[in-house]
Amino acid sequence: MPSETVHTITVFGHKNGWGRKITQTSEDIFERTIGIDKDAEGQEISEALEASQLAFLAAPDTEIRGIIEAHRARLSSMQVLDCATNKGPFKKEFLELAKTASVTSTHPMVISTSATKGQNVIIMPINERSAPSERNAREIYQRLGMELKTLSFERHEDIMAVAQNIPHLIQRLGIHLLRYEIERRGLSYEEIIDIAPANAQITELALGRVGMQRPDVSAGIIHQAFKTDGGRKMMEEVIRELQRLMAACEQEDRTSLVSIFEQEIAIFDPTGKWRSRIKSKTDIHLETIGNLRKKSFSLASCKNEPGLLHKTTGILLKHRINITAIHSHESENGDGKSVRFDIGIEETEIDWSALKKDLEDLGVRFVE
Repeated sequence: MPSETVHTITVFGHKNGWGRKITQTSEDIFERTIGIDKDAEGQEISEALEASQLAFLAAPDTEIRGIIEAHRARLSSMQVLDCATNKGPFKKEFLELAKTASVTSTHPMVISTSATKGQNVIIMPINERSAPSERNAREIYQRLGMELKTLSFERHEDIMAVAQNIPHLIQRLGIHLLRYEIERRGLSYEEIIDIAPANAQITELALGRVGMQRPDVSAGIIHQAFKTDGGRKMMEEVIRELQRLMAACEQEDRTSLVSIFEQEIAIFDPTGKWRSRIKSKTDIHLETIGNLRKKSFSLASCKNEPGLLHKTTGILLKHRINITAIHSHESENGDGKSVRFDIGIEETEIDWSALKKDLEDLGVRFVE
C-alpha cells in the first residue's frame, strides 16, 4: 500500500524541461528531492526509489514505459505522477500500475520555459487509489500558480485530439507554407512581418508558440492522434477541405468560397458569441503589441515584492512619462525573486540619465 505521507520524491528527467521545474518546486515542499538523469544506472535508480515515497516521471513519453517496466516492483507500492503530453506510449502500463500504486497523470498545458502563473494544468486521477498522489500533484502545481483542471484519464486522448492536435497540425502546415513561399518568392520573413496586417501578427504568435517547441512534441501529438480512427479522419478531412476550396476557386467568381465560409462559421458559432469574445481578446493583444512596438523599454528587478509596480510607475510619473502599455513577467524559474516590466510609452522628451538613477535607487534597472 503506497504511503500517504511523502518525505522524499524522486524526479526522473530532473535536469531539463518540466523535470527541472518540478524538481525546483519539490525542493520547497518535500524534505528531500532526488534527481534521476537519463544516463543513471539501474542501481542508482533503485536506491533512489527505495528511499522515496513518490516518483515523478518527467522523462520523455517514449521513455516512461521502459522506466515502469524496469522498476515495476518498487513503483507498484509508491505514489506515481507523470507530466507527459502524450500518454499513448505508456497508457497500458500506467493503468496496470494503478492497480496497486497511487497513480495520477498530469499534463501542464504550457511549455516549461514559460511563466506558469494562470496557465492550465490537467490533473487526472486514475482510480480510487489515486487520492494521495493527486493531493501531491495539486500541491506542486498550486505552488507554480497554475489553474488546476480535473479530467478523466480515459478522456485525455479525445480532448487532446482537438485541443492539441488541431493547433499543432495547422501551425506545422503554416510554418511549411510560410517557409515554402518565402523561398519561392525570394523574400525574407522580416520584410513580411514588418508590414504585416493584424491577422498576420496574431497568426505569428500561434506559429511561433508551436515552432519554438521541440519538433518531437508536435511529432508525438500528431503521430499519436493519427494512430486513432478519429485522428486519421481529421487529417483526411483537411485534405477533403483543401480539395473543396480548390474546386471553389476554379469558379469564375468568389461566391462559392463566400458560401463555404458563411456556412462553416454559422454552424460553428450560430450566436456570434465566440466571434465577439475573440474580437475583444485579439484587440487587447494587438493594442499591446502596437503600443510596445511604437516606443517602449524594459525594466527588471530582483525584488518582486508587493508595491514594486506602484513605486516604479510613481517614478515614471515623476518624469512625466505617459504609459500606453505594461506587461509583467516573472523569472522563468518561477521562484518569484525577479520580475521584468515591458512598458509602452508615448513619444516625449526624457532625461534618461536621471530616470535611470531614480530607478536604480529603487532596485530597478533597464534591460537591453
